[in-house]
Formats: sequence, structure tokens, C-alpha cells
Amino acid sequence: MRKDILDRALKSSIWTDFVSQETTVWRDFHNYWLKESLPIETYFVTYEELVEEPAKALTGLFQFLLNVKSLEGLCIEQKIMDLCKHCAEQGGL
Repeated sequence: MRKDILDRALKSSIWTDFVSQETTVWRDFHNYWLKESLPIETYFVTYEELVEEPAKALTGLFQFLLNVKSLEGLCIEQKIMDLCKHCAEQGGL
């Protein structure tokens, strides 16, 4: 068998093992965060939320981080609006 074919097969096997291991690590870590009763408040935001409704996702995130019910009148409110406008003009986040 040619050396390049053997090299490709070996790299493919190593990559498959790596992806499998890292996926397992990620899954276990993710499950830990979801199942454990954490002594701290936790906020989850998904990539899809950021892409589909960035203003809503960012507003919720900053309300959580700043521990406020509304961002109205805060400079971050305008920053989020400016960012979303810029991203819309550029074709997305």
C-alpha cells in the first residue's frame, strides 16, 4: 500500500478518536452544568438565539449580568442597538 494512503488512514483514525474523546468531554461537562445545583446564578444563551434575535439575546444577557430588570436608560442599551444595526448592515453577527 502506498505511504500517502497509509498516512491519510492513520490521520483519519487519530482525528476520529480525537473528535470522539472531545465530544464526550464536552457532553459530560455540559451535563454537569445542567444537573448540578450550582451555588451561583447561571444564565444560558445559545448561538442560535444570538444569530436569530441578537438584540433580545444580548439584552437578556446584560440584564442578568447587571442584575437589572431593564436596560432602559443605560449606555449598554444603545451599544446593543448600535451593534445590531451594524451587524444587520454587514449581513449578520
